[in-house]
Amino acid sequence: MPKFSVCMRDCYDTCSMISELKDGKLVTRGNPEHPITAGFLCPKGALLPK
Repeated sequence: MPKFSVCMRDCYDTCSMISELKDGKLVTRGNPEHPITAGFLCPKGALLPK
């Protein structure tokens, strides 16, 4: 089941994220339903575990 959170990096984007386990690995992606970031993850957020 996906979990919703925000990026914990210290920046102004506050990217909304969806994290879930797939095949025993943590997968993090942008939340496409967030009205501001619309599924986007900045380069720092994109480096989080995949």
